[in-house]
Amino acid sequence: MLYNIFRKRNSYHNLMAAEGRKLYGDLNTPETLKVLACLFEHDLDFEFVPINLEANQHREKQFISMSPFGKLPVLEDPDVTLFEATTIVRYMGHMYANKKKVGEELIFWESHKQALVANWIDVEDHYFEPPALKLISLLSSNKAIDDVGESNGVDRVIAELSHSGCVRGPAGEVQVLGE
Repeated sequence: MLYNIFRKRNSYHNLMAAEGRKLYGDLNTPETLKVLACLFEHDLDFEFVPINLEANQHREKQFISMSPFGKLPVLEDPDVTLFEATTIVRYMGHMYANKKKVGEELIFWESHKQALVANWIDVEDHYFEPPALKLISLLSSNKAIDDVGESNGVDRVIAELSHSGCVRGPAGEVQVLGE
């Protein structure tokens, strides 16, 4: 869905940022989509620079100079170049915190409030995202259901999510949208 939003926005807007902001990534990676969502949430202009993983562009010397482990995405902002999606999202939360309305804050200047936010960011990173990405991958591919109609891991991943403590329905069951 975010991919389609990006394509639509790209066709209507010039994403070449006056500030020189660039996002290097691959629209098929969840990490790139996470940073795109954050850029859109903050309503920031940027230039998207596609990196072809199949052609190993992320292993080329120029890219390695920005991301020493060859990981996507990379954000070039006027004063800093960052890699790793969570780092980029946290940076944007701090850098553009003043653009948020009251009640929409992502950054708090009181230590105890920010500690709670950081705690839940870590929970998302370690307990929710890994099984959620497996589920998204299975559901977005044709591999979710095999030829005889049996699940190919979807039930296992849903069970993993339900035990994570992050996603629960009324009776402790995972609620899947559309059911």
